[in-house]
Amino acid sequence: MRTQVAARRYATALYEEARAAGSLSSVIEKLDSVAALADTSKDFGVFVKNPVISKEDKAAVISSLNDKGMLDGFTSSFLVMLAMKNRLELLDEITGYLKTLAMEEKGEAVAEVTSASELSADAVKKLEEALSGITGKKITVVVTVDKNILGGVVANGLS
Repeated sequence: MRTQVAARRYATALYEEARAAGSLSSVIEKLDSVAALADTSKDFGVFVKNPVISKEDKAAVISSLNDKGMLDGFTSSFLVMLAMKNRLELLDEITGYLKTLAMEEKGEAVAEVTSASELSADAVKKLEEALSGITGKKITVVVTVDKNILGGVVANGLS
């Protein structure tokens, strides 16, 4: 719970600063690429989450990513700050909250829908339209199938 609160605060601060600097979409893109690297590279993923590795070493690696052109200065500074505060392990949560804030500003939202069977593209489109009508936001539906559901759909993530 405490990490969720911290991640939300970092994401909110980053959102405000990136938006003011006009680099919000770039920051989201760069954070996504670093998060994807942590997911796809076992070594980098362990490196990011391992509390035994010093914050200075983590900051140095982030700086080297910037030197190689993988990051911009704004995103690099943010990630170095996270590393120096031993909060780099919150990267996934921060990125998720940041995306949510950006979507909210545009009047968009993601609905996580669980259904008993696979939904056709037409059914997903109709569901997005119906949920958009209810919420007043442009809804993007992400569908997962759960055979344990007897029928219908369960929608989560809407507010």
